[in-house]
Amino acid sequence: MVLYPNDSASNFDITDFRSSKDRIRFKLLTKYVEAMQPTIASIVSNNSKSMHSLNNDANYNRIRNQIDTIQPIIFGSPINVLLLTDRLWGCANGLKDYLLNSYDITVDIVSSYDSATQVILTKPIDFLVVVGYLENKNNYRTVEFFQRLNVYSSVIMYAMYDLHTIKECSKYDIYHMCERLDSTDMLVGLMRSLYEYETQQMHKAASPKATREQIRMDVLKDMVNRTNTEKKKEQLQTPDEQSQNRCMDGIVTLLRRFGILSVY
Repeated sequence: MVLYPNDSASNFDITDFRSSKDRIRFKLLTKYVEAMQPTIASIVSNNSKSMHSLNNDANYNRIRNQIDTIQPIIFGSPINVLLLTDRLWGCANGLKDYLLNSYDITVDIVSSYDSATQVILTKPIDFLVVVGYLENKNNYRTVEFFQRLNVYSSVIMYAMYDLHTIKECSKYDIYHMCERLDSTDMLVGLMRSLYEYETQQMHKAASPKATREQIRMDVLKDMVNRTNTEKKKEQLQTPDEQSQNRCMDGIVTLLRRFGILSVY
């Protein structure tokens, strides 16, 4: 299609053609673009996947290549780490290899709340490491569940230090963060400091011989007993009483969410 000398981009009307040839060209061009849309979408999708794959490879190699420069850090006992991610698989796998090749640490990688709870229920976890902010916000439920069951354990956000990540940490009660572009031994050093602190707090609150597994099992038994007690109470209540209690629970939840009612 040709713009005539008196035409300009500002006042040109694509429907105002000078000849039937222009109209035919426009129709052919429209049909061509429509026919090419699936192909164009496929090319964009493949390029996006390729870039994502390259990014994962780069993250993996960056962390994996640091294994030769490891500074020995002793925790004093075997450590269980759970990595949670739904985006940065290269970073998570690189971190897993780094930890497994360096310390007396076992590592599991999960990508969802359901898979995370299965691991958390089967063994004590010393650290939940959220690798990058999570796209699926439902997966952040893992943080609350983990903290309820593992009282003297820590949650760490391992991500780029930016405003978005800070907001995510504040919103989902993640109190520790490590910049993932820094040397990986910074994360291990943070884990060592937190492990030492939480162990001291555990011995003060419980007993010098207390273990995380014993406390975890006590908390789990308490959760089961409370659930069973609540079920029994609910069975004894009338439908009206059950409805009133559910309504009150909803009000309390809202008050806590907006900070009007504190939790002690």
